[in-house]
Amino acid sequence: MTIETQIQGLTYRLLQKPADLDKLEGLFKESFPEEDFQGVFNRLAHWIETSPSGPGVQLVVCDGKKIISSLSFLRQTIDGFNKKYTGFLASTAMTTTAYRGKGIYKNLTRLAFKELPKYGGHFIFGYTVRESVLKTEMKLGYTLVGDSPVLALPLNPGKILQKIPCLSWASIWTTGIGKWTSKLYLRLNSYKIRYDSSIVVHDVDEFPQEIEVIAEVKKRFSKYEVLKDSAHLNWKYRGFFKAKEQHHFVIAKKESQIVGWGICGKMNMQGLNGLAILDASTLPEFEDETLSAIVKHQILLANKMDMEIIGCMVDKNSKLFAVLRDFGFLQTAHRFKTIFFPLVDNLPSFIFKANNWRHTWGSSDTL
Repeated sequence: MTIETQIQGLTYRLLQKPADLDKLEGLFKESFPEEDFQGVFNRLAHWIETSPSGPGVQLVVCDGKKIISSLSFLRQTIDGFNKKYTGFLASTAMTTTAYRGKGIYKNLTRLAFKELPKYGGHFIFGYTVRESVLKTEMKLGYTLVGDSPVLALPLNPGKILQKIPCLSWASIWTTGIGKWTSKLYLRLNSYKIRYDSSIVVHDVDEFPQEIEVIAEVKKRFSKYEVLKDSAHLNWKYRGFFKAKEQHHFVIAKKESQIVGWGICGKMNMQGLNGLAILDASTLPEFEDETLSAIVKHQILLANKMDMEIIGCMVDKNSKLFAVLRDFGFLQTAHRFKTIFFPLVDNLPSFIFKANNWRHTWGSSDTL
């Protein structure tokens, strides 16, 4: 299948492999100069191609033989209301500096709206954090199906004060006291948490197939969510192209039965060393107690790693949101807006309603 069109002297088309990879690598280097580049680009190309849901689609823009822009779409399986859909996650937009502000992203998006149905897609979705970008996307025809806050728990208030110019002096006095206060705050909040001593959380190198029972239950729920079986989770986190360190996988067992799993990883959070709770899922009959055990395990891990803050993006209707609030996580001003564009005409009306979706950091491409 080929895609090629000319707009204002530029060629919009599919990425051609392997012929285009060297040219795309040059664009990647310019777009992500902060990355330790060794192997990152090759992991990106491999990651997009090897999703268990099927290969993604990469659109590029060429000026002559030079690739000056690219937009990728990860193929994802979405389950909900006992139905299965193919969604394309908009990901990794890149444009070389000299061509920015010329409407190229808009043209790429319109081309995707037209062409992605040919690849079996039911809809495109994505996660946006910048209001300026969101305004552009809404004008292009996207609608909102999510508005998820980022929750945060400061573990070293002194480090946070250092980031505020008028209060940086106070960090000298609060670093030691702040750490002690954070631990006391956690301990006081932990008294209202529901625990089950028979639920034990284990670190694992990757998720075993036994977690499929949780994914199967989720398929029947009246909420839309990215499929989170062992194949998709291991692909997403073990192969993520920007990961400098391996993510931390945990499973929760009640006696010999797996009743939940969780994933977290190191992340720069506004200049602070942070641990991001990326996702967690449980069997519904043990949800409160299992999520509490997983979150407690991840907080202890963050303290062990000497993290300065721990955060999580999750929709407000999720049980995980409620558990994090019980632990004392605070709601920040940062939000992830979930955009949605239908590629077919026969989607049910309730797929357009935000309350029918579940969102976590792990559903995005910001891992």
